[in-house]
Amino acid sequence: MLTLAVFLGAVVALSSACCTPDQWEGGEAAVVGFSGGFHDKNGMVKEFNRVSYDYTNKRTHVSLYYVYDGKPHEYKMLTRYDDKQNPEEGKLYVVDVKEKKCHTKTLSKPFRQSCTPKEAKYTGNFTIGLAGAGGLHADGYEIEGEGYSVNLAVSMIKGGACIPLGEAVAAKKGRMSTLSDITFVNITPGIKDASIFDVPKECDKVTEGELVEEMIRDQYFMAL
Repeated sequence: MLTLAVFLGAVVALSSACCTPDQWEGGEAAVVGFSGGFHDKNGMVKEFNRVSYDYTNKRTHVSLYYVYDGKPHEYKMLTRYDDKQNPEEGKLYVVDVKEKKCHTKTLSKPFRQSCTPKEAKYTGNFTIGLAGAGGLHADGYEIEGEGYSVNLAVSMIKGGACIPLGEAVAAKKGRMSTLSDITFVNITPGIKDASIFDVPKECDKVTEGELVEEMIRDQYFMAL
Protein backbone atom coordinates (compact mmCIF):
# COMPACT_ATOMS: atom_id res chain seq x y z
CA MET A 1 0.00 0.00 0.00
CA LEU A 2 1.18 3.51 -0.78
CA THR A 3 1.71 5.72 2.24
CA LEU A 4 2.47 9.35 2.89
CA ALA A 5 6.10 8.41 3.50
CA VAL A 6 6.57 7.88 -0.23
CA PHE A 7 6.34 11.61 -0.75
CA LEU A 8 8.63 12.88 2.02
CA GLY A 9 11.65 14.81 0.78
CA ALA A 10 10.24 15.34 -2.70
CA VAL A 11 10.57 18.66 -4.46
CA VAL A 12 7.33 20.65 -4.28
CA ALA A 13 6.09 22.70 -7.24
CA LEU A 14 2.77 23.72 -8.75
CA SER A 15 1.60 21.48 -11.58
CA SER A 16 -1.01 21.39 -14.30
CA ALA A 17 -3.93 19.00 -13.88
CA CYS A 18 -3.94 15.46 -15.20
CA CYS A 19 -7.22 13.62 -15.68
CA THR A 20 -8.15 9.99 -16.06
CA PRO A 21 -9.69 8.74 -19.32
CA ASP A 22 -13.36 9.73 -19.64
CA GLN A 23 -14.46 6.13 -19.13
CA TRP A 24 -12.72 3.43 -17.11
CA GLU A 25 -13.34 0.53 -14.75
CA GLY A 26 -11.27 -1.29 -12.17
CA GLY A 27 -10.83 -2.31 -8.57
CA GLU A 28 -10.20 -0.37 -5.38
CA ALA A 29 -8.80 -1.91 -2.20
CA ALA A 30 -8.91 0.37 0.82
CA VAL A 31 -8.32 0.52 4.54
CA VAL A 32 -10.32 3.28 6.23
CA GLY A 33 -9.96 4.29 9.85
CA PHE A 34 -12.66 6.54 11.34
CA SER A 35 -13.55 8.34 14.52
CA GLY A 36 -16.90 9.83 15.47
CA GLY A 37 -19.67 10.13 12.93
CA PHE A 38 -23.39 9.57 13.28
CA HIS A 39 -22.93 6.77 15.81
CA ASP A 40 -19.94 8.25 17.69
CA LYS A 41 -17.83 5.16 17.13
CA ASN A 42 -14.18 4.54 16.32
CA GLY A 43 -13.07 1.72 14.08
CA MET A 44 -11.55 0.44 10.85
CA VAL A 45 -13.12 -0.71 7.61
CA LYS A 46 -11.54 -2.87 4.91
CA GLU A 47 -13.01 -2.33 1.44
CA PHE A 48 -12.80 -4.36 -1.77
CA ASN A 49 -14.69 -2.52 -4.50
CA ARG A 50 -15.45 -2.76 -8.19
CA VAL A 51 -15.83 0.70 -9.72
CA SER A 52 -17.03 2.16 -13.02
CA TYR A 53 -16.46 5.80 -13.99
CA ASP A 54 -18.21 7.46 -16.94
CA TYR A 55 -17.46 11.17 -17.33
CA THR A 56 -18.99 11.19 -20.82
CA ASN A 57 -22.45 10.52 -19.40
CA LYS A 58 -21.81 11.91 -15.88
CA ARG A 59 -22.32 8.73 -13.84
CA THR A 60 -20.46 6.34 -11.57
CA HIS A 61 -21.11 2.93 -10.06
CA VAL A 62 -19.46 1.20 -7.11
CA SER A 63 -20.00 -2.40 -6.03
CA LEU A 64 -18.94 -1.86 -2.43
CA TYR A 65 -17.92 -4.83 -0.26
CA TYR A 66 -16.48 -4.05 3.14
CA VAL A 67 -15.70 -5.72 6.44
CA TYR A 68 -16.31 -3.89 9.70
CA ASP A 69 -16.06 -5.40 13.20
CA GLY A 70 -15.61 -8.82 11.62
CA LYS A 71 -18.87 -8.63 9.66
CA PRO A 72 -19.17 -8.33 5.86
CA HIS A 73 -21.44 -5.76 4.22
CA GLU A 74 -22.36 -5.24 0.59
CA TYR A 75 -23.81 -2.19 -1.12
CA LYS A 76 -24.32 -0.82 -4.61
CA MET A 77 -23.70 2.91 -5.05
CA LEU A 78 -24.85 4.70 -8.20
CA THR A 79 -24.62 8.38 -9.11
CA ARG A 80 -26.38 9.81 -12.13
CA TYR A 81 -26.48 13.34 -13.55
CA ASP A 82 -29.10 13.07 -16.27
CA ASP A 83 -31.57 15.83 -15.42
CA LYS A 84 -31.47 18.10 -18.48
CA GLN A 85 -33.34 20.82 -16.60
CA ASN A 86 -30.74 20.81 -13.80
CA PRO A 87 -27.50 19.39 -15.30
CA GLU A 88 -25.45 20.21 -12.18
CA GLU A 89 -27.85 18.35 -9.90
CA GLY A 90 -27.37 14.61 -9.50
CA LYS A 91 -28.88 11.67 -7.67
CA LEU A 92 -27.13 9.17 -5.42
CA TYR A 93 -28.64 5.71 -5.00
CA VAL A 94 -27.35 3.41 -2.24
CA VAL A 95 -28.70 -0.16 -2.19
CA ASP A 96 -28.21 -2.48 0.77
CA VAL A 97 -27.77 -5.77 -1.12
CA LYS A 98 -28.67 -8.01 1.83
CA GLU A 99 -31.71 -6.04 2.97
CA LYS A 100 -32.73 -5.12 -0.60
CA LYS A 101 -33.42 -1.55 0.52
CA CYS A 102 -32.64 1.65 -1.37
CA HIS A 103 -31.58 5.01 0.05
CA THR A 104 -31.33 8.10 -2.16
CA LYS A 105 -30.03 11.65 -1.94
CA THR A 106 -30.11 14.63 -4.30
CA LEU A 107 -26.58 15.90 -5.00
CA SER A 108 -26.25 19.67 -5.32
CA LYS A 109 -22.59 19.68 -6.38
CA PRO A 110 -21.66 19.21 -10.08
CA PHE A 111 -20.33 15.86 -11.26
CA ARG A 112 -16.66 15.61 -10.27
CA GLN A 113 -14.23 15.02 -13.10
CA SER A 114 -11.51 12.62 -12.02
CA CYS A 115 -8.50 14.94 -12.12
CA THR A 116 -5.74 16.37 -10.02
CA PRO A 117 -6.73 20.02 -9.42
CA LYS A 118 -4.52 22.70 -10.92
CA GLU A 119 -3.50 23.88 -7.47
CA ALA A 120 -2.11 20.41 -6.61
CA LYS A 121 1.57 20.40 -5.70
CA TYR A 122 3.78 18.06 -7.69
CA THR A 123 5.90 16.09 -5.22
CA GLY A 124 8.13 14.21 -7.65
CA ASN A 125 8.39 10.94 -9.55
CA PHE A 126 9.38 7.51 -8.30
CA THR A 127 9.25 3.84 -9.25
CA ILE A 128 6.95 1.28 -7.69
CA GLY A 129 8.69 -2.06 -7.34
CA LEU A 130 11.90 -2.75 -9.25
CA ALA A 131 13.85 0.40 -10.06
CA GLY A 132 14.57 1.00 -13.72
CA ALA A 133 12.84 -0.58 -16.69
CA GLY A 134 11.24 -3.34 -14.63
CA GLY A 135 9.22 -1.08 -12.32
CA LEU A 136 6.14 1.08 -12.64
CA HIS A 137 6.94 4.78 -13.02
CA ALA A 138 4.66 7.08 -11.03
CA ASP A 139 4.15 10.75 -10.22
CA GLY A 140 3.06 12.13 -6.87
CA TYR A 141 0.74 15.04 -6.04
CA GLU A 142 -0.29 16.70 -2.79
CA ILE A 143 -3.63 18.49 -2.34
CA GLU A 144 -4.65 20.56 0.68
CA GLY A 145 -8.17 21.83 1.18
CA GLU A 146 -10.66 22.78 3.86
CA GLY A 147 -11.17 19.66 5.95
CA TYR A 148 -8.95 17.32 3.91
CA SER A 149 -5.38 16.49 2.92
CA VAL A 150 -4.70 14.18 -0.01
CA ASN A 151 -1.65 12.46 -1.52
CA LEU A 152 -2.10 10.95 -4.99
CA ALA A 153 0.10 8.63 -7.01
CA VAL A 154 -0.66 8.36 -10.73
CA SER A 155 0.83 6.77 -13.82
CA MET A 156 0.95 8.95 -16.92
CA ILE A 157 -0.25 7.48 -20.23
CA LYS A 158 -0.32 8.67 -23.84
CA GLY A 159 -2.21 11.87 -24.54
CA GLY A 160 -1.51 13.44 -21.15
CA ALA A 161 -4.06 11.36 -19.24
CA CYS A 162 -3.19 9.55 -16.03
CA ILE A 163 -4.22 6.35 -14.30
CA PRO A 164 -4.67 6.40 -10.50
CA LEU A 165 -2.36 4.13 -8.53
CA GLY A 166 -2.87 5.17 -4.92
CA GLU A 167 -4.67 7.77 -2.85
CA ALA A 168 -4.12 8.58 0.83
CA VAL A 169 -6.75 10.87 2.37
CA ALA A 170 -7.05 12.47 5.80
CA ALA A 171 -10.42 14.19 6.17
CA LYS A 172 -12.87 15.62 8.67
CA LYS A 173 -16.57 16.04 7.90
CA GLY A 174 -18.88 17.13 10.68
CA ARG A 175 -18.22 14.89 13.67
CA MET A 176 -16.42 12.22 11.64
CA SER A 177 -12.66 12.08 11.00
CA THR A 178 -11.25 9.53 8.55
CA LEU A 179 -7.90 8.30 7.29
CA SER A 180 -8.08 6.30 4.05
CA ASP A 181 -5.39 4.42 2.15
CA ILE A 182 -6.63 3.34 -1.29
CA THR A 183 -4.95 1.23 -3.97
CA PHE A 184 -6.27 0.96 -7.54
CA VAL A 185 -5.91 -2.35 -9.41
CA ASN A 186 -6.76 -3.82 -12.83
CA ILE A 187 -7.80 -0.52 -14.44
CA THR A 188 -9.20 -0.93 -17.96
CA PRO A 189 -10.46 1.73 -20.40
CA GLY A 190 -14.11 1.96 -21.44
CA ILE A 191 -17.35 0.57 -19.97
CA LYS A 192 -18.04 -3.10 -20.68
CA ASP A 193 -21.72 -3.14 -19.69
CA ALA A 194 -23.58 0.20 -19.57
CA SER A 195 -26.59 -1.42 -17.87
CA ILE A 196 -24.62 -1.23 -14.63
CA PHE A 197 -25.74 2.42 -14.52
CA ASP A 198 -29.47 1.57 -14.64
CA VAL A 199 -31.41 2.67 -11.55
CA PRO A 200 -31.76 -0.47 -9.36
CA LYS A 201 -35.22 -2.00 -9.11
CA GLU A 202 -34.92 -1.73 -5.33
CA CYS A 203 -35.13 2.05 -5.75
CA ASP A 204 -38.76 1.87 -6.86
CA LYS A 205 -39.31 2.12 -3.10
CA VAL A 206 -37.00 4.40 -1.11
CA THR A 207 -36.06 4.01 2.57
CA GLU A 208 -35.34 7.13 4.61
CA GLY A 209 -32.30 7.18 6.89
CA GLU A 210 -28.80 8.46 7.60
CA LEU A 211 -26.97 5.68 5.77
CA VAL A 212 -26.66 7.61 2.50
CA GLU A 213 -24.93 10.53 4.25
CA GLU A 214 -22.13 8.23 5.43
CA MET A 215 -21.62 6.95 1.87
CA ILE A 216 -20.87 10.36 0.31
CA ARG A 217 -17.17 10.59 -0.61
CA ASP A 218 -16.56 14.23 -1.36
CA GLN A 219 -13.07 13.98 0.17
CA TYR A 220 -11.85 11.70 -2.67
CA PHE A 221 -10.40 12.96 -5.94
CA MET A 222 -9.91 9.84 -8.08
CA ALA A 223 -11.35 7.13 -5.85
CA LEU A 224 -15.11 6.49 -6.12
